[in-house]
Amino acid sequence: MSRGAKKGENRFKKTQNELLNLRVKRLKNIVAPKMKSMCESVYFPNKTSYQKMSAKVFNENIPLNMKKMTHRTIAKNPNYWIILGPIYHNFFDSKNSLSLAQMKSKALNKMEVQKEITETKKQIKNILLENNALKTFIAKSNLKQNQLPESNTQHTNETINNLIATIDFLIKASDGVVEVDRNIRAITNLTDDLNGVLSSKISNTYFNILEGVMGETKEIKLK
Repeated sequence: MSRGAKKGENRFKKTQNELLNLRVKRLKNIVAPKMKSMCESVYFPNKTSYQKMSAKVFNENIPLNMKKMTHRTIAKNPNYWIILGPIYHNFFDSKNSLSLAQMKSKALNKMEVQKEITETKKQIKNILLENNALKTFIAKSNLKQNQLPESNTQHTNETINNLIATIDFLIKASDGVVEVDRNIRAITNLTDDLNGVLSSKISNTYFNILEGVMGETKEIKLK
């Protein structure tokens, strides 16, 4: 024969404790983390609005074996409020809480700072691009300035005449050692029997200048 509850004994105490433990566990594992994250971006003007939101989070996707909770239950039961209360006071107590206007101002200031950072990064990037372009320009300019000047392939008549006169002087100074034959266009070193004739690739230039083929040149007659 089952024994009934004694006089004054709460026969539902075990069930109530199980319900309490389940709610406490859900508050700790699900509601508290969500409310903490929410308080970082949402302003609650008072405890009631905070408690209502806590109850709403608690009741979302609640298991079938668990009863829904009202905000009043959270407010009256110290076992629940001791879990959620510190989060509210940490963000919204008299010392640390921010008004909605203050939160908006703080958010705007944060956006303004972020905008300035973005603009500064953009300016730095543009400066770096300009510096690189300047370096490239300077490098090209220095290279161009350091290039060897092109040889002047155009000679004046005076230069050519001086060259011919110098060659004629050397031929005369050789005292018959070098013979110049304009008929066959040959220059010969008489002391060398094997390789005495100067290559026509070289001597032809000399004769062309004498004959005026390479420009108007005053002809110098060999004596």
